[in-house]
Amino acid sequence: MGFLDKLKAMFGISAAEVDLALQSGSIRLGEPVAGRVTLSAGGVKQDVRSLTVKVIKRVTTAVNPEAGSVEAGFDQAGDVPGPETTVEDADQSTSGLSESSDEAAEEEVTVAEAALAEDFELCVGDRKSYDFSLDLGEEAEPSSERVTWVLFAGADIPAAVDATCWRAVEVTPAE
Repeated sequence: MGFLDKLKAMFGISAAEVDLALQSGSIRLGEPVAGRVTLSAGGVKQDVRSLTVKVIKRVTTAVNPEAGSVEAGFDQAGDVPGPETTVEDADQSTSGLSESSDEAAEEEVTVAEAALAEDFELCVGDRKSYDFSLDLGEEAEPSSERVTWVLFAGADIPAAVDATCWRAVEVTPAE
C-alpha cells in the first residue's frame, strides 16, 4: 500500500465499510436481538483490531432548568449518531448521563456487547459477514417516549477512520 493509499484510508476514502442488518426491526421483550454485521473492504488493505456489536439503551429525561430537576418523558427518539462516530466515541458515550441542552439529558447504557472478530487483515475485495444474537437482559423495558434502543456495529481500524453503523430497533412488550 502506497503512501497516498494510506493517507486516503486515514480520511475514510477507499476505506472499509460496516453494514448492520437486523432479522427484525422490532424485538419482543425476552427475545434476542439477532442479525448480521458485514465488513466490506475498500480500495486499500487494512488491519482490523476488532469488529464489535453493541445494544444500547437510551433513556431521555426532561430537565427543568428553573427548578434544577429532572423529569422522565422527554421524547428524543430517532436521534442516532451519524457515521462520523468512532468505536472510541461509542465506548465513551455509552454510559453516564449527558446533557445535550438545557432541556434534555440522555443516559446511554451498553446492555449487551459481542466481539465478532479480532486482529485480522482486510484485503481489497474482501467481504466478511458475522451473525450475532444478543439478549437485552432481564431488566429490559419496551421502547417508549423516553426509552429508545439502538444497535451499534464498529470496526476498530488503526490509522484510519473507524467503520461504523447504527440502527434503531423497537422493543415491544412480551405477549
